[in-house]
Amino acid sequence: QKSFLAEAGLPVPCLQGVLSDAGQLQNLDAVFPCVVKPCVGSYSRGVVTHINSAGKLRRAVELATEQFGRALVEHHVGGVHYRVLCVGGRFAGCVERRPPQVVGDGVRTISELVEQRNLEPGREGNDSLGTLLHPIRIDSASTAFLGLQGCAPHTVPPAGAAVRLSRLITGRVGADFIDASERIHPETVALCEGFALRHRLFMAGFDLITSRIEASVREVGAFNEVNVREIDITCIEHCNVGRRRPVSRYIWERVAFDDIAAPSCPPY
Repeated sequence: QKSFLAEAGLPVPCLQGVLSDAGQLQNLDAVFPCVVKPCVGSYSRGVVTHINSAGKLRRAVELATEQFGRALVEHHVGGVHYRVLCVGGRFAGCVERRPPQVVGDGVRTISELVEQRNLEPGREGNDSLGTLLHPIRIDSASTAFLGLQGCAPHTVPPAGAAVRLSRLITGRVGADFIDASERIHPETVALCEGFALRHRLFMAGFDLITSRIEASVREVGAFNEVNVREIDITCIEHCNVGRRRPVSRYIWERVAFDDIAAPSCPPY
C-alpha cells in the first residue's frame, strides 16, 4: 500500500524493515525515533509510537509479532492525525482525530473534568460499538499515561492547560473528531482525489499525519495509510466539533445509477 501511495506522489513514512521476530533486529539499522505496527490490524492495536531506544524497539517488535505475525518498523512522523475522505473521486471532508483530553480550570481535578466531558451530547453512557463518541475513561492505561506527564487523576491542572489521557485516537477511548475541511491545503486534497481516481476507488479514507494541515503534505507530514474497505464515515458525518459533512448524501449523489439499478449491486 505504501508503494502505491509513493508511486502516485504521496509522501509516506520511510520503511525501515518488515520483521517476523525480534531476532531480525540484528540486521536492522534502526533510525530513531521510529514506530512499530503490525502488518495487518486495526484500531491502533499493537502499534507503538515514539520509540527512541533499542530496548523499546525490541519490546515493541516482540509484542507486534507475537500477536499479529509480522511487524513494520517505520520512521516516526510527528504531528496531528487526520482522516481525509474521498467519495466518487472527489473530496468529501477532513477531520482531525484528537486523543481524549481535558482542559484545566484551576479548580477541578482531572477526574472531575473527565466526568464533566462525559456529559457532552452523544457521549454520556454511550458505549456501543456502532457509535462514534464514547465516554472518556480513567483506567490503568490512562492513569499510567497521566503518570508520564507528571499527573494523576486527582491532579488539578492549571487553567487553560490541556491534559491528554491517551495517545490513541480511536473513538473507543473517547477521542474527539474535529472538522478540518476548511483548513486542509488544496494540494493535499488534489493528491487524495488523484489517487482515488487513478485506482478507481469509489470510497477512500486517507490517514494523514502533519503538524500543519494548512500546508501541503509535500512540505510537512506524510500519509500513513489509505482505507478502502469498511470505511467509517461517521467521524466526518457526525464529528463532535465543527461542521458536519453530509457524506451519506455525497454517496447517494455520486454513485452511478447503473450500479444502483444492477441486481448484483452490493448494498452500501
